[in-house]
Amino acid sequence: MTSRGLLGIAAMTGLVALAVLAGCDRSPTVWKQDVRSPDGAWIATARTDQQGGFGSAWVETTVSIRKLNRTVNDGKPFDVFSYPGGGSIRHSYILSNENADPNLQIVWLTPRHLQITHLSSVSPDLEVVRFADIDISFR
Repeated sequence: MTSRGLLGIAAMTGLVALAVLAGCDRSPTVWKQDVRSPDGAWIATARTDQQGGFGSAWVETTVSIRKLNRTVNDGKPFDVFSYPGGGSIRHSYILSNENADPNLQIVWLTPRHLQITHLSSVSPDLEVVRFADIDISFR
């Protein structure tokens, strides 16, 4: 094979590798639910993200909160709770309510108190108990 042919193969291999890596950098959300605080100032969002890959597939469920008037954290969501796993993921890589974790419950007890409950045992990766003026409890 000529050096020109080898360069073509190397270039093609590089493009394929780049395409694979570019496709792996986003985590598709397969379930999402928003819960507004009683005063309407905050949104708590639960979402389950699914990532596939050869030996690196994972599913993670995260609860985040954000203030709607953008005065806290520039209006960006702030993660307050996460754990590996989620619902049964009946529809892989598709946003669907059928992918919800039925054991996860999110309730605003007051405008400044968010309660997150998981009815089965989970090992959280993250548990934040206070963010801005919001108390967060876990059960």
